[in-house]
Amino acid sequence: FPSHDNQPYVLFLLPLFVGIFFLTFHLTDSVVYPEVLHFGLWGKLNDVASSLNWLLLFGFLAHLLCCISLNYVFNQSNLFERNNYLPSLLSSVFLLLSPLSLVFNGNHLAILCLILSLYQLLHLQQNDSGTSAVFNATLFFGIAATVFPSLIVGSPVLFFLVLIYRPLVPQEILTFILGLFLPFYFVMAFRNYFDFPYPWHELHHTYTLPWLSPSVLSLLALTFILFVVFLLSIARKWQGFSNRTKKEVQTLWGFSIIVGISGLFHLIFQAFDFYFLLLIVPVSLLFTFAFLGKGKHRVAGVLFYFFLTYIVTKFIFKL
Repeated sequence: FPSHDNQPYVLFLLPLFVGIFFLTFHLTDSVVYPEVLHFGLWGKLNDVASSLNWLLLFGFLAHLLCCISLNYVFNQSNLFERNNYLPSLLSSVFLLLSPLSLVFNGNHLAILCLILSLYQLLHLQQNDSGTSAVFNATLFFGIAATVFPSLIVGSPVLFFLVLIYRPLVPQEILTFILGLFLPFYFVMAFRNYFDFPYPWHELHHTYTLPWLSPSVLSLLALTFILFVVFLLSIARKWQGFSNRTKKEVQTLWGFSIIVGISGLFHLIFQAFDFYFLLLIVPVSLLFTFAFLGKGKHRVAGVLFYFFLTYIVTKFIFKL
């Protein structure tokens, strides 16, 4: 089971693991690539076929960067007393749930920005100035929101996540607002400079999930079971956590709520795009707890391999 693979060599094997999936899916025509790749308010890339090889290469590198960055965030936090290499493996598997993870697109950019935002939040200190960390956290979150505008409705939750660590002074509140909306200023300036049309019309594209399809319903059921598993695992360990660790776990749950609210907003207002696998940022870190510490990890291990089997089956049969 993955709980036995907490060794640094996991990071070195990760490119091989991801590369095998990329190569297999590409050579066997198991994936139908989109004709147009969307980058939210930044625009879109037409004629994907002409640059597919480059997009696959950059997608491969972006995939690895997201997974390794998540692992770095976990090890630099107070979530566990020792370095752990499971988040990279778990996030890599979860990312492969979507064929869009194979080619570089706005999803990679949004996921990476959410990871960087989370990293800044996890390094807030109660007695030190939080101006820089708050600005950086909201700036990266704002960039992610320019790719998926529905994320902006989760910004009030982001504000309360900052309050977990420290009370905000007026200067930091202004910093929060500035960091959040500065990316939108630059994206509008970018669109105006290149004479792009008003962005509202481009938000109707898209990767809208067919919510009642067997594939999506199966994925939602697996995700629900996943939340139950790591909720139970964290509940068992909660009393042994330090106050700092409890705050960081609450931050991860907060990010899950942000993505959940964004998904709900997408369901209500179909004009706003949403990417289900934005959840890999908090889920990969939270699910790691199911494999940590003493005790049996059989349920978590079985669920992990079930996800892996689901991915292979999904692509082979094009579900």
